Amino acid sequence: VDKPKIGVLIGGDSKNYKLIPDAVAFLCDQLKKVLDDLDGYLFLTTSRRTPEDVIDILKSYFKNNPRCKLFVIATEANPAGTVGGIFYLSDCIVVSGESISMVSEAASCGKYVIVFEPHRKVKDNKTRRFLDDLAEKKYIYLLKLNEIYDKLTWIIRTRPPFLSLDTKGPIQEELKKLLR
Repeated sequence: VDKPKIGVLIGGDSKNYKLIPDAVAFLCDQLKKVLDDLDGYLFLTTSRRTPEDVIDILKSYFKNNPRCKLFVIATEANPAGTVGGIFYLSDCIVVSGESISMVSEAASCGKYVIVFEPHRKVKDNKTRRFLDDLAEKKYIYLLKLNEIYDKLTWIIRTRPPFLSLDTKGPIQEELKKLLR
């Protein structure tokens, strides 16, 4: 059996969200436990918006961890194809939920997708409504940080059926209408 491979996309602060260092450390604890318990590998990238204190935490957990096979800090080096490569290599993607485009990309990559919501500055916002909609339609698992270990372990062990968001189909249909 192949070793489980987990991709992680960490975004950054936005108008409605803030990545809290303690929360990211808790996430790292959860991921590290899954990797150790299931003998897995990690592929991780940050975004250009990821705060320095969060990057420092990620480095302390994974920079020299032999289970981390790809570690990209987007502000230091951002090789073309990093995110696509992570999608391709991973069985399951864990993504911070502050960016609609980042979550959409993950939800349409054909893999299991776990989304955690960073600290919300505004109770109700467009991004949260989007995440709720994707979770309701079963394209993503929208989880609290303390649920990630159990859900990730369950997904890797049971490989349940999942849905992949079709972003190409609706666009192709609209293009066909335009070209008629």
